[in-house]
Amino acid sequence: MTHFISKEVFQKFERELSSLKEKRKLVAENLRRSAAFGDLAENSEYQQAREEKEFLERKIFELEQKLKNTKGENTTSNSNKISLYSKIKVKNENKIFDIIIVPPEEIDLSKGKISVKSPLGRGFLGKKQDDIVEVKTPLGEETYKIIKFE
Repeated sequence: MTHFISKEVFQKFERELSSLKEKRKLVAENLRRSAAFGDLAENSEYQQAREEKEFLERKIFELEQKLKNTKGENTTSNSNKISLYSKIKVKNENKIFDIIIVPPEEIDLSKGKISVKSPLGRGFLGKKQDDIVEVKTPLGEETYKIIKFE
């Protein structure tokens, strides 16, 4: 199943993967160099280099899998309905606030970025300006009015 993330985050993952692959070369050299110090079972430098190599290999594998199963997407939409990366101004009781619907990898509550998989994110998807949205949350049901979105 393909997951969508912003092109910026996709490119960040690609840069991180490239950096890890470069670091892997250095770790491989450290591993070869420390192996020359004698008995590998009691060679702490070798053991440390081996652990670092295993850690890097795991991170590289995870990032490759993530990139394989994701697609970078523009963060702008021309839709008349709320979708991924929509910036929404909503009203709940007497409070007005802004949120952005993002993939789970991009959640940042301090910037108003909520997951498309959250109850709130799912509740807003496909809605339009002036719609009333009722969302069931762990704290109970809440009602929101969509003031505008882009």
